[in-house]
Amino acid sequence: MIEILVCMGWMAALALAQAGAPSAESVLERFEAKVGGAEPRARPKSLVVRGSIRTPGLDSGKFEQVYLGTDRARWNFDYGAMGSATWGTDGRVSWNTDPAMGITIKEGDEQAPVLRLFAISRGAPWKSVYEKAELKGARSIDDRPHHELRMIPRAGKPDAWFVDQETGLLSMVGLALPDPLGGSEIPMEWHFRDWKSAAGALRPHKIRQVVTAMAIEYVVEGIEADGDVGRDRVAPPDDVREAIANPKKRSKAAPDKGGECAIEMMEPQAVASVRLTIKPTEVSKTLSGVLIEVMKYLGKAGVTPTGPPFSRYHRMGPDELDLEAGMPVSKPVPGEGRIKGSELPGGRIAVTWHVGNYDKLPETHALLEAWIKKQTLKSRGGAWEVYWTDPGLEPNPEKWKTQIFWPVE
Repeated sequence: MIEILVCMGWMAALALAQAGAPSAESVLERFEAKVGGAEPRARPKSLVVRGSIRTPGLDSGKFEQVYLGTDRARWNFDYGAMGSATWGTDGRVSWNTDPAMGITIKEGDEQAPVLRLFAISRGAPWKSVYEKAELKGARSIDDRPHHELRMIPRAGKPDAWFVDQETGLLSMVGLALPDPLGGSEIPMEWHFRDWKSAAGALRPHKIRQVVTAMAIEYVVEGIEADGDVGRDRVAPPDDVREAIANPKKRSKAAPDKGGECAIEMMEPQAVASVRLTIKPTEVSKTLSGVLIEVMKYLGKAGVTPTGPPFSRYHRMGPDELDLEAGMPVSKPVPGEGRIKGSELPGGRIAVTWHVGNYDKLPETHALLEAWIKKQTLKSRGGAWEVYWTDPGLEPNPEKWKTQIFWPVE
């Protein structure tokens, strides 16, 4: 069987050669010649890219990408009412900040896909990013024939590049970035369109990031090369520097399996939330609307969330739920309309993880309740759930990770 497979691989390569297919290197050399050559882009002093962000169903925002040399980068995102975020690398570690997920730090080979994304976006020569490339075949994208290339890095899994056969320009890159919670990687597609001359090279002015069902559009409005960019422009924010030095200040890594229960001592947590009475069948629809409403209020109030969204069940009945949902914040907020400033209790809290679909959450609540009774502990209020996984980024419900907290005496 092995000999047959080897023979099939050799025959496929021979068929491509006989059909006059170009080599992967020739496809990439043509691409780099089209955009201005590899040498001028190999050692940039600095590069700054600015533009707007458009996400369906949400307010538009702004972005800025700042690169200093070949090993320092910082992307700044302003999502308006939805908060702000940063991605970056200081040449040693890479970071990500998110208004809901907190701070993620990646080191060593784990950050390799992030560094490749920065390099590709900066326009680095392909040989500075990958060890080698292979021509995998052809694929149609937007009804245009493309060369599909298997780009093999020095560390990590291969990426996929798609180069337009007619124009010679890069149309799409497929790669997987690390999951902030430490789970499986998150596959992404980056589409590059509207290539125009800017800062001494052809550069894409429309970029589309696709993560499962979610698409984010970036429209470039300005590009500057070799300007006076100081290290402060690409330095990690203060909270990121603290998280680099102290791992306890980073986002929590979720377990692969849930169900283990423990007691934690926690500080009270200020939140902005909405409390209402609903039917059990209305939870999903209600949460999606409430959380967007709270995020917009926080954006208008200039308050940044300090963690992922939560929902608390003050009372659970077969026909009616007393539900509170919202976002944690760094300081108490006055609220507006039905949005109130509230607090999640501190002190002794029973904690467990649920890994899987939300429809199985009642089973994990029951497991935690049984554990509390077995420890002869008494409840002092309703339990709450914290949703660490964004279903828009992770389509597989079996990988969704939720933390359940239950205050006890």
